[in-house]
Amino acid sequence: MKKFISLLSLTLILCCCEKAPINLTDENIERRLESMVGENINAVGNTLKAEGFKKIDFDTQINFTRGKETYLLKSTDKTIITAGYQLSDTTKTQKFLDKYHFQLDSKPSDEYIAEIYASQFSDWTNSYVDSIPTSSNDYIYVYNDPIAFYSTLQVNSTNLVYASENWITGEKNKGQMWSIQLGKGAKTVCVLYSDFTLAEK
Repeated sequence: MKKFISLLSLTLILCCCEKAPINLTDENIERRLESMVGENINAVGNTLKAEGFKKIDFDTQINFTRGKETYLLKSTDKTIITAGYQLSDTTKTQKFLDKYHFQLDSKPSDEYIAEIYASQFSDWTNSYVDSIPTSSNDYIYVYNDPIAFYSTLQVNSTNLVYASENWITGEKNKGQMWSIQLGKGAKTVCVLYSDFTLAEK
């Protein structure tokens, strides 16, 4: 019995120390996020903690933060289905946004949908396809054209409250999705990858 307890304790210790095979020095954020999705959330967390990231738990996700970088992880049954990388560095956000907007837009996808919510919103071409009223008598404007969205985003970036772009492959919330989210004043940018097929297994 003592041997069994010792073996069980050793197994638990080894499992707690398990790390995911993620290359955090890889310049390509897409590869980093793809390598996290499908992995055990504890193993990925151990890898991030070993690199100096601090864990912050939320109701629906776990964040790991270090300086101006944050990894956002959502899981089902301990398997990561969404991984995100957020940068909160105003000197780099625009360049980061430009790079990943064009990279993700070049990937094949079945559907593109984007939203902009800005105070004093301006779109002189009226290229949005829908508008959703907010509680503050403003609107969230919806786009299905990445070129129209991106040019409108540039005009509204200083008054931005929130913006997001989504490239969906397969059925919405059942296939794969790449997203870019921008925070207030475009001061934070986050790239996310989700594989919702993992939630159905």
